[in-house]
Amino acid sequence: MSIATPPVSFNKVSPTCLKTLKVLQINLGRTKAANDTLHPTSDKLQSDLLLLQEPYIYDSQIKGQQPTTFISAYSSPYSNIQETLLEIQEIISSLPREKIFIGAELNGHNTLWGYSDVNSRGTAIEEFILANNLFINNSSDAPPTFTRNSSKGWPDLSLCTQQMIGEIANWEVLEEPSLSDHHYIEITIDSSVKNCTFTRYKTRHGNHNIFLKNLKPHVNSLLRAFRNSQNEKDINEATNLLQNCVIEACNKYYRTKNQNLSPTPNWYTQDLEIEKNRLKALRRRAQRALQDQRNARFQFHKEELKKKAIRPAELIALNNQDPSGNHLKIAQDILEKIFPHPANSNSSTYIPPCTANDCPFTKGEVATVIHHLSKGKAPGPDGIDNIIIQQIFKKFPFLLMELYNTCLKLAKFPDPLKVGNIILFHKHGKSKTEASPYRPISLLPTIGKVLEKLLTQRLNFHLEKNNRPSNLQYGFREGRSTEMAITKLLDTIHKGKASGDHVLVLSIDIKGAFDNIQHSAISSYLDNSKCPTNIVNIFKNLLQNRKVILNTCEGPAIRDQKQGCPQGSCSGPALWNLVANEILQENWPINTSIQAFADDFVLVSHAPTRVQLESQINDSIAKFSTWTSKSNSKFQQKKQIISLSAS
Repeated sequence: MSIATPPVSFNKVSPTCLKTLKVLQINLGRTKAANDTLHPTSDKLQSDLLLLQEPYIYDSQIKGQQPTTFISAYSSPYSNIQETLLEIQEIISSLPREKIFIGAELNGHNTLWGYSDVNSRGTAIEEFILANNLFINNSSDAPPTFTRNSSKGWPDLSLCTQQMIGEIANWEVLEEPSLSDHHYIEITIDSSVKNCTFTRYKTRHGNHNIFLKNLKPHVNSLLRAFRNSQNEKDINEATNLLQNCVIEACNKYYRTKNQNLSPTPNWYTQDLEIEKNRLKALRRRAQRALQDQRNARFQFHKEELKKKAIRPAELIALNNQDPSGNHLKIAQDILEKIFPHPANSNSSTYIPPCTANDCPFTKGEVATVIHHLSKGKAPGPDGIDNIIIQQIFKKFPFLLMELYNTCLKLAKFPDPLKVGNIILFHKHGKSKTEASPYRPISLLPTIGKVLEKLLTQRLNFHLEKNNRPSNLQYGFREGRSTEMAITKLLDTIHKGKASGDHVLVLSIDIKGAFDNIQHSAISSYLDNSKCPTNIVNIFKNLLQNRKVILNTCEGPAIRDQKQGCPQGSCSGPALWNLVANEILQENWPINTSIQAFADDFVLVSHAPTRVQLESQINDSIAKFSTWTSKSNSKFQQKKQIISLSAS
């Protein structure tokens, strides 16, 4: 089956984009405050790479396949310098053809990098540099990289191989407060790197009329493409054409904003930036002060730093215990954990629907759905937001109606509209280093969300008409609420207690219900739903060829979604209720009942004896387990709650 290519202009990767590579080097000096302020400083300076020397952290590795290797090293002034030099030598020897950059605090004195004297450590370092044909980036007249009260020094070195000499554009000791005795060193490297841009349109700022005027010449050709579509390949190409025409017009007449993949942490406020600038001024005054004033000024500066310590942001990369590879590889690993493929691909027996096709969408239906689109929602991978869709429908209503009715007639959901950008939201109180505590919200193309909403309304209408939804489901149902579910549960419990029986309440949550449900199970329930043939078939087609994207600075990581429904889709709740309907309509043991709110189920059972009650609940759990196995769902063990009481 053909997969349509994504629209142009979005998630673009320029593999040979010329860009300076900024490297920030510093010894954090075993201070918590220095670690805390590192991220906002690197964000402000827009650093691409950090070379950190932290004596209390060791044996960490950064692995990759890039042609340039960066080495960060530290040698205490009280340790044997030869041991550190030998370790660096082993790395250099193992990479004879690679460019190498070294950021290290080696604590050796030598006039080559700023000291007025030479000691034995400095001599050993100089001999090491000459033996390996390395280049010293430090300027001999640069400001000190280390200051403590009246003491100063140049213990931090930046070295590179001869192949990189022409790429070092700048080496500078910065005045930015580091909250460490050491100063930041910024190295700018001219390099060819991958650069990925993610464009969003500022559609709230107007320019709609000129946008629509630019789109108008394409309308007739788009209508012909929709009307001439005879199969899935045709409708995919026509949808791609629509997206590209809209994007081209948007690029010309809407202001754009580029998404920053390394946003400033929300804890770093403007007040902290003002305070940091004040501390920079204090440091400069202390450095310019006369000798008899220096100690007092540096002491005042130190006390101010303590008073305004910055708390760290909890920035933890979702990854495995031994992260390796570039950003793209890590993102791919994350998608594999969150969107696993089913262990087996057992497809259900196809039962051709014997119902008539549903009628085309009316202008009123489409207008209502588009009118209620929220203007603040984030767009999907194509960048076309809700405001753009509303403007297009207002000027050319027949254009979108032709697309949607062609899809309904062919019972095909276009592949370009099945691609979702994944945004990960952490579940409060859960581990931040594992995949399961993250909720993957899918940002889908707005053009497809309108079609999906139209189809979901039709599906719900026919299910209600055929009395398919169980009255025991209180979630994702119009006219039902949590209050009604709680009232029903309490009534059931009170009736059991009023009979003088023991009452047991078992709460069951399905683990990752939307992410793990089998597409074959959904298709089977659709076949038995007695809904119109084209509605059934287009929903089954909607489940095929789905893709998820996790954006990185090196381009999008893409993975097929072969099970589950995207969280954030319009149809997910309706399809889940269709699957859950089977277990809600089961025949349960005597004095046992069930109800649900979305994917949260509650079993209530009562019996005159504990033995009988235990037997009833075990039979119920076995029945529930059979159903979850069929739909590839699992119990959320941590959320099972058992309450036992007697009247």
